[in-house]
Amino acid sequence: MSLIKSLKRFVRRTPILYNVIAPVYYRLKGSNGVHSYNILTKFPSHTKEYIEQLALSSKGIYFMEPTISWIGNLLQRPQHMAIAMGKIGFLSIYTDFGVPANMFYKTEQNTFLTGPDQSLYKFSKMLRIVYSTCYPYEPQTLKQTRQESHTIIYEFVDDLHDEISGPRTDELIELYNFMVKQKNADLVIVTAKKLQDKVINDGFPQEKVLYLPNGVEVTHFQNPTEITFTEELRQFLDKYPVIVGYHGAIAPWLWFDVIQDLINIMRDVGFLFIGPLYDINRFPLRGENVYWTGKVDYEILPAYVKHYTIGWIPFKPGPIAQATSPLKLFEYFASGKPVVVTHDMIECTQFDLVFSGSGTTELKDAIERAISKSNDKQFIAQLKALSMEHTWERRALTLEQFLAKHGIIIS
Repeated sequence: MSLIKSLKRFVRRTPILYNVIAPVYYRLKGSNGVHSYNILTKFPSHTKEYIEQLALSSKGIYFMEPTISWIGNLLQRPQHMAIAMGKIGFLSIYTDFGVPANMFYKTEQNTFLTGPDQSLYKFSKMLRIVYSTCYPYEPQTLKQTRQESHTIIYEFVDDLHDEISGPRTDELIELYNFMVKQKNADLVIVTAKKLQDKVINDGFPQEKVLYLPNGVEVTHFQNPTEITFTEELRQFLDKYPVIVGYHGAIAPWLWFDVIQDLINIMRDVGFLFIGPLYDINRFPLRGENVYWTGKVDYEILPAYVKHYTIGWIPFKPGPIAQATSPLKLFEYFASGKPVVVTHDMIECTQFDLVFSGSGTTELKDAIERAISKSNDKQFIAQLKALSMEHTWERRALTLEQFLAKHGIIIS
């Protein structure tokens, strides 16, 4: 093992040291959203004593072990679930390296941001949520900081693939083995049925596995804020009466060669892409009828989605597509936008209202069929009704019921 790798492992198995180094590293790197945390001033701040009192009247503590930053490129599942658990009566504590330790910033009802700190593990009735894609410490540290009243929940949210996890893939596979194969997790949450099958096949007790896909904040997408677009984007939207929209990471798992074929073939259709680049150096698609906005904040995203004719999720075939539960699926539903996906996206194609295709020709046909439904009031009403069955609060209530079934920290 190289000296650098040995040093990294030493730091990862020493949370006190990691919690000092990580904020400095991210500030120097200018990533992880840390540079944006001057926004903390808009949140009311509270002391640990206040949080300790609040914990006494809560159903339990929903504790997010360090994962993606709260204020990053995209608002994702960890933030949504923390907010939803706060709304149903849990105290949600979301740890983030960009936030000072021992200060707690209230972002939503019962939801607080704070920096990682070992003293937090003194709380009882704590659900400790460990994400499969980004847990920063050595797995053994979970044992070192655990109290008897703690419940360790491993959230298996994506295929453990180099295109998602990059150089950390081996470390995250080690975490998976520790949590699932060695059964150090008390419970496992999976976001896709393929991931559920893998966990059960690897020996984790089926009754302790909860299938809990992603969800949607319906009211947010049905009440878009009015905003002013750039003149360039406005001209693009005016030029193309039909807009095929996508929002999310612009990443290697998108099927870029087929997307480019469709852009070239369907020249009277505008293809709008919204989101940050992930693990690629430049936006790879070309054509007069394609437009990339870059990152758009979640707060104003519905104003863009409003201009989609349809939404699509063009992941390339393979294990990532098969194991993905896309947030944007339910966001499209809530917005009343017909949805097109690639055929391998089985978490999407399980819904009869979703159109799909296996290649350029089939996807072109699927897009055209979806467009034909874009003004069908009955179809749109069905999409919106379906979104109501998949809200984040419903996901939180499902988790609460699962915990109650296992007799875990429900007051």
